[in-house]
Amino acid sequence: MTKKYFILIFLIMILDTQAQETKSGNSELLLYSQFGEFCTMCEATLVCIDEKNKINDAFLDHESYLLIHLETRTFWSQIATIWEFFIRNFDGYQVKGHSRPAILYSSEIGNWFDAETTTAEISIDPNLIKIKQFVIDRNTQDWIDHKEQKIGSCIRLPLWETLEYIDERVHKSENNE
Repeated sequence: MTKKYFILIFLIMILDTQAQETKSGNSELLLYSQFGEFCTMCEATLVCIDEKNKINDAFLDHESYLLIHLETRTFWSQIATIWEFFIRNFDGYQVKGHSRPAILYSSEIGNWFDAETTTAEISIDPNLIKIKQFVIDRNTQDWIDHKEQKIGSCIRLPLWETLEYIDERVHKSENNE
């Protein structure tokens, strides 16, 4: 009985080591997900700052930044996922990217402007997030303008805490009007 448990534990350790090696190649990517790059129900929040700003504890309240909320994919986009993964994969087609709704919140020294709803294009090859007139390089986390000049950098923020913060800011600005 002990020998069977030892073999089982040994196999689990080998599988875990292989999984860690596979994960490490992509884990440095911005927005890497353990559930796959194109999780239809996943959300993420990013903050992009220019080269002059630094992140600290009071960052979101007092600085200038672009806060991005990448929402879950739309119903039709999720239907397209079924097509992409279950039908087209039989033909050797490989999914290279997808689009999803995004909300942009701009802050200038802690003062928020109206939120803007747009679409984000997330791709694997190349590893980019394209939103309106800028691009985020998922490898380097560089924030790049339409002239291919680096504006700053972007990092992923904790989702639930950031959504609570957004909700507080939106309600606060509604109450002030």
